[in-house]
Formats: sequence, structure tokens, C-alpha cells
Amino acid sequence: MNTITKFSFLTIITILLTLSTTHLMAADNNAVALTAQIGKGSCSFSTSTDTVEFKNYIVNDFKSGDAVGILPLKLLYQCEGYDDGLKATVSVSGMTPQDTRVFLSGSSTASGVGFMLKDGNITETTGFYNAGTTLINGKLFSVNAVAQGEHIISIGFVKQNTASNVTSGNANAAVTFTFEFL
Repeated sequence: MNTITKFSFLTIITILLTLSTTHLMAADNNAVALTAQIGKGSCSFSTSTDTVEFKNYIVNDFKSGDAVGILPLKLLYQCEGYDDGLKATVSVSGMTPQDTRVFLSGSSTASGVGFMLKDGNITETTGFYNAGTTLINGKLFSVNAVAQGEHIISIGFVKQNTASNVTSGNANAAVTFTFEFL
């Protein structure tokens, strides 16, 4: 009789386990997508100011190849997690109506002038138009992406390199810097 009791007890447990397993097998299956992204690091960028304002000039101040004034603009950056030597690329964009190297908004009432951006610290107004590396609309330049720092852009107020005469009025430009990482 002891063998029958053990057999009945094992049979009941086997039936219960089979029923619970069958119930689990009838449940809906849910797929879980697993994703991850490995980044090179992160950076935050800003400019030292939102407005660069030159003093007033007269038409006769403008000479071909020279700037009447130069002001610096600092691109400030804070980077983490990048390998030494990695560069962030920056593009500059804005309106360049006649001379692709000189930025000038369509709302400007002055003509024959504009704002030329140079990579680095250029301080000499004479020969500014051809000095250093000019930042051209839509083209890329690089900044060091290690730790934190600043990248200097020199902005010169220049006569356009066209046949246009300089006329009096208001000159303005909006320039956008777009940061990307290699």
C-alpha cells in the first residue's frame, strides 16, 4: 500500500507540473529589442557673444584687400570622452550675396561690403582679405575636441572683392555654426 501512495502522490505532482507548464506555454510571447550606441564622447559648444557690433565707418574708409575693423569671436567648447587628437568639425553658413567669402544679409542697406571670417587670431587690418584661412559659406574647419577650450574666429569688416562700389547704409549678417564630430 505504501508503494501505491507514493505512486499516487508522484502522479498528482506530475499532473500539477504538467498543467502549470502547459499554462505557461499558452501565454503570449513578447519580443524585446535590445539596442546600444557607443559614442566617441560628447561636447557642448557656445559662442562668446550673440552679437558682434562694429563701430561706424564712412565709405572712404574701405580699401580693397583691407579690413576697416577686426573683432574676435570665441567658439567655447567643453568635451568629455574623446581620444587625444580627435577633431570636431564645424561648418559656417549664412548669406553671401556676391562674394562667397563675405557674409551679408539681404536686409542690409549698405552694399559692396560685408563680414569676412578667418580661422584663428588675425589682428592686422592691412591685407586682411588674403590673410590666414578664410571660412567660406558651407565649408568645414576643425577644432580640437579634447577637454575644454576656445577657438578664435576673427571677423573683419571688409570691402567685397567685386566691382561693386561701397555705399552707405546698414550692414548686417547672420552666421550659423554647425558642430559635427568625426
